[in-house]
Amino acid sequence: MPTLYIDHEDTTLDLRDGVLHIRAGDAAPRRVPLNFVDRVVLRARTRLDSAVLAALADAGVNLLAFGGRGGQRVAHIAGSAHGDARRRWAQALMLAQPVPAHA
Repeated sequence: MPTLYIDHEDTTLDLRDGVLHIRAGDAAPRRVPLNFVDRVVLRARTRLDSAVLAALADAGVNLLAFGGRGGQRVAHIAGSAHGDARRRWAQALMLAQPVPAHA
């Protein structure tokens, strides 16, 4: 599960044609194909728009954002499950339970 850590202040994330473009300050942008990423962790001030958030979620990429001093505030956006085995197992267990008779 490849994790992309963003830890440079004032980084910008943009998404074009399935490729995440990462720009930190005046440095040349780095490019990472979205299908190589399972999780994005934001540890520094990062700019991105709702279209990037939606595309990450649609691609099944989880995003974890730490904010404030010491990272005490946390936001988590879960990508789509893509056949999450735990969910399927819980559904199977629920279906295996006997149905109570109505009074």
